Amino acid sequence: MAKVNQRLWKIPGQRTKRKAWGFTAQINGKQVRRYKAEWTQDDAEAELAKALLEIEPARPKGPGITLAQAADRYLATKARKRTIEADRRQLDLLKAEFGEETPLTQITASRISGYKAKRLAAVRKVGEGETAFERRLTAAAVNRPLALLRHLLRLAHEEWEAIENVPRIRLEKEPQGRLRWLTEERMRRITGGPGTTLLLNCRAVHGSAPNKAAAARPLLLPVYSSADSFPYTPSPIPSPHQGDIVRGKPARFASFDTRPVEMPPDWRGGYKPVWMHKNKDETPY
Repeated sequence: MAKVNQRLWKIPGQRTKRKAWGFTAQINGKQVRRYKAEWTQDDAEAELAKALLEIEPARPKGPGITLAQAADRYLATKARKRTIEADRRQLDLLKAEFGEETPLTQITASRISGYKAKRLAAVRKVGEGETAFERRLTAAAVNRPLALLRHLLRLAHEEWEAIENVPRIRLEKEPQGRLRWLTEERMRRITGGPGTTLLLNCRAVHGSAPNKAAAARPLLLPVYSSADSFPYTPSPIPSPHQGDIVRGKPARFASFDTRPVEMPPDWRGGYKPVWMHKNKDETPY
C-alpha cells in the first residue's frame, strides 16, 4: 500500500505549524516514510514513483536441485576430506532411501522423521548358522547418515542458496564411549640407558615409576605438533619457544580432531606437576 499525503507538525517553542508533503509505502517488505518541507504534492508523487520503481522483483522459484546433484556438489566440496569414501557410502544410502531425482525441497522434516523411525526399527543379522542373532542398529549407526544429510541441507541453504530453509533433524543420544581400565598385564614398560628418547602421542596413557634414588631425576619434555594445531587452553608451563615453527610455515587455518578430549584442570590457583602427586608428602622428584 502506498499513499501521498501532507503532514503537519509543530516545532517545540513555536506556535506556527509546518507542513510537508511526502509518502508512505511498503518497499521490499519494509514500511518507508519520506517527507520534506520543500516538496510539493507533485514532488511527493514523483518521489513515490521513483521509490516504487526500485522495488526488487520477486525472484522466480526455479526447480531447485535434486538429491543426486546435491550429493555430487557435496563430494566436490569435500574432495580433500580424509573420510570422503565413508561419506560417499552414506550418500548412496540416502539416495536409495529418498530417491536420486527427488528435489531437496521435497525432503521435509516429516520424511526425515519417517526415515529415522525406519532406521530405529531396523535390525541386522550378526553371525551365521545356529549361533546367528539379530541386533538393532546402534545410535551411532542411525545418526551418521542423518548428520550428513543435515550438513548437506545446511550447505544447500547457506552457501548454494538452493533451498529456503533447513528442515529440523533430531539425532539420537549416543552413549558414552566404552570405558577400559589399564591393567598391569596390558602395560608395556619401556626402559633405557642415559640419553634414551621416548616419542609418544599425547593421547597415549603414560606415566613413570617413582624415583627411589637419592639424586634428582630431571625431565626434558619437548612437545611438537602440526602448525595448524592450536591449544584449547593456555599451557600451565609457559615456554618462550611456544609457537615456534621448526619446519614449514605458520598456518592460516586451524584443524580440529573430531574425537572428544577431556579438558585439563583449572590451574588458575597454581600448577602442580604430575610427579608431585607420586608421594603423599608431595615432595617433587
